[in-house]
Amino acid sequence: MASVNKIIKSILNVNDVVIDNASLDLNERNEKVLKVHLHPQKKEMARCPICGCKCSIYDRTPKERMWRGLDAGGLIVELYYRVNRVVCPNHNVIVESVPWAFHNSGFTKDFDMVASFIALATNKTMAAKYMRCDWKTILRSLTRTRNYIEPDPKKRLDGLVNIGIDETSYCNGHNYITVVVNHDTNTVVWVGLGHSTETLSEFFELLT
Repeated sequence: MASVNKIIKSILNVNDVVIDNASLDLNERNEKVLKVHLHPQKKEMARCPICGCKCSIYDRTPKERMWRGLDAGGLIVELYYRVNRVVCPNHNVIVESVPWAFHNSGFTKDFDMVASFIALATNKTMAAKYMRCDWKTILRSLTRTRNYIEPDPKKRLDGLVNIGIDETSYCNGHNYITVVVNHDTNTVVWVGLGHSTETLSEFFELLT
């Protein structure tokens, strides 16, 4: 039979952590909240969130930091941990990375990924309603997910041979964007504001 800690780790979908304790409470809106206090395993502690190197600890924040996780069975999930600040030889004093969230995020990786998927499949308003957050959070989730999946968008241009160029309007047809696709992979490789020669020139300058 699985232990409570293993069940909670499965709900969080995160490895390399130790569950300290968990409790079920009510927030100010009378919603049930699963509060999980945890910390990274020793091998994952005191790492730079940018380069991932093991660092020395600079200091420890006096107050627990909170991350919002994916809802579980209708419960709001919140993760708590007192993060360290570390001294990275490449990035100076910086808040350590945690296995469950991207750098500078108040949400778990799973939350960001699911929010981005829903926003792309529907729209940011629907995603915000489903995820029980505001639409600005959805936009930030999209940015973090994009940076995680594709940290260097310029790699889309590698080996580019056959392209297609088209323009499309948005915002009731008052604004235009120029879209360039790779016909060999059937993927979008570049998007620029406007539909003029100057707009397309921005794309060709990248190829040089």
